[in-house]
Amino acid sequence: MPYPEHGNHTIEVRGNTIILTLFGEFNRQGALSYIQNMKDTIVQFAGQPIVILVDNTQLTGATPKAYEESNNYNQWLATQNVLAVATVYSSEVFNIIDKTRVTNKKHLNYKAFSTSEEAQQWLISFK
Repeated sequence: MPYPEHGNHTIEVRGNTIILTLFGEFNRQGALSYIQNMKDTIVQFAGQPIVILVDNTQLTGATPKAYEESNNYNQWLATQNVLAVATVYSSEVFNIIDKTRVTNKKHLNYKAFSTSEEAQQWLISFK
């Protein structure tokens, strides 16, 4: 019997910007849920250039399997027309863990931030 989904997310689209917000602790099933929803959202752009803001300020953790799925997703993301990905962390610790476990971000124009305002300012230069 599969484990129940842990972790919640929201996805908002503003022009060519996709904003993904993660809440709580994620297991593999929770990660697969937001990943599928992000893929569905990105595919709707039909190859048009996009930027992504990931708000991890309310993320409290993830299992190794959730990070593995996120790494696979970032490999796929690198094949899409993504101009830039900005991620906001509540703590440098989460940034370090993410960087260690999600190595496929190196194939993206990716940058980490401590505030949403800084992340949004950086993304504006890619619009």
